[in-house]
Amino acid sequence: MGYKSVKNMSRKQQKAVFAKMGDAPRTSFKAESNREKIMEKEFPKEAGLNYSAAIFVPSTRKDKPITEKEFTKRIKETKSFLNTNFKGSTTVRSVGSFTDEKGSLINENVAIVTAHTNKKGYSIGSKNIKSFLEDKKKAWTQESMGFAFESPEKPSKSFYFVKPKKKIKKSF
Repeated sequence: MGYKSVKNMSRKQQKAVFAKMGDAPRTSFKAESNREKIMEKEFPKEAGLNYSAAIFVPSTRKDKPITEKEFTKRIKETKSFLNTNFKGSTTVRSVGSFTDEKGSLINENVAIVTAHTNKKGYSIGSKNIKSFLEDKKKAWTQESMGFAFESPEKPSKSFYFVKPKKKIKKSF
């Protein structure tokens, strides 16, 4: 039995239901109902951070693993970049895979560093993303760098590869 069903019962019926369930009777459904109404009115108070940019940090140099220390340094550099440009980020470590130039499947640890912002924040911070990715692609000896983007205009996440001397190329 859900909260909405119980809140429409008389106080006596509520006590009987909670006694059957072995629960202590609630002191005030009215207070909970008022809290719900306040939350509906006040939450969220603003439009929210509906733009996201994610950089995929590789743990390899070409197809060879790097040390944990070097991987952590890459993650910190990426977080610092996103925090400077978008005022915050979230990092998730995961496992990714790709097919190298020889056709071999390569599995690698990756860190996905994501920043969330609003339209104004993205228009300001996004100006540096491509050059950051191109610089790191070269510095980290990568065939390409992964970048994902989502916005109200592109509500499903789009994934891009940054490859040498080419525009950002959409993968799907």
